[in-house]
This record gives sequence, C-alpha cells and structure tokens, in this order.
Amino acid sequence: MKKQLLSALLLLILVVTLVAVPAIAADEKAQPVKGFAKNGLPGARLLFSKADFTEAAGKITGIMVTSVPSAVHGILTTGRISEPTAIVPGQVIDASELDNLCFIPASEEEMHVTMEFIPIYKGSVQNVGGTQVKIGLNLSKTRNFAPAALPLNVE
Repeated sequence: MKKQLLSALLLLILVVTLVAVPAIAADEKAQPVKGFAKNGLPGARLLFSKADFTEAAGKITGIMVTSVPSAVHGILTTGRISEPTAIVPGQVIDASELDNLCFIPASEEEMHVTMEFIPIYKGSVQNVGGTQVKIGLNLSKTRNFAPAALPLNVE
C-alpha cells in the first residue's frame, strides 16, 4: 500500500511539474511582438509611454534601441526636453524611463521615419528578447481617418 501511495505521489509531482513549469516560463515570455506608429503634426514632438511598448511587446523590463532616425530628421531622447541627449543605437532604456522617451523633429516638415528596438524581458537569454520591432514616426499635415461607410439608398 505504501509503495502504491509513494508511486502515485511521485506521478502527481511529475505531472504538476510538467504542467506548471511551462506555464510559469510562459509568463516571462512576451505575447507576439508587433510594430506600432506614433503620429503627429509637422514640428510636433512625439511622446511615448511605457504602455506603447508593453502593448507591442508584452511585459518588458526595458528596450535596446537598434536604430534611430537620422539627425537630419530629429533626435530621440529621454529626460529633460530643454537639454535633450540623443539616444544612440545599442543604448538600453529601462522600462521606468519609457514614459520619458520623446522624438524631437529637427524641422517643421512632414516626415515618415522609423526607429527599431529589441524588447528586454526578465529571465530571457541575456535578458534580450531577440525580435526586432519597428516603430513608425509620422509627422503629417493630413489626418488619416479610418474608412467609413456612407448611407446608401437602395431602390
């Protein structure tokens, strides 16, 4: 009887381990990563929030910037807007600083540029998620509305 009870207990532990460990590991992985865009009028600063990045990449601890727009178009910065310091490719930005991320355009012209980053997750290999994400930075005079159906009269 004790032998059967011990065998059943070991089997239960094995099953719980096989089910629970992948579920715990899945919490640390992100949802599928997707790009996004920030839009504004020409000359306007584009302000980011942590939510922009968590909606795109899931529960992150930060990002590693892999590309930024050319300085001719503007600078990507964190911190004080009055004294911006340009972010450079390879720079890591902690999740707590993402609410301070800002793109400051160099001119009042319309532009469509991009930046890219790799999400950083707690517990991932070297904490880097590996999937590069593209962000569109769009400054345009015309507003882009979603398509709308017009009332139709059928006779």
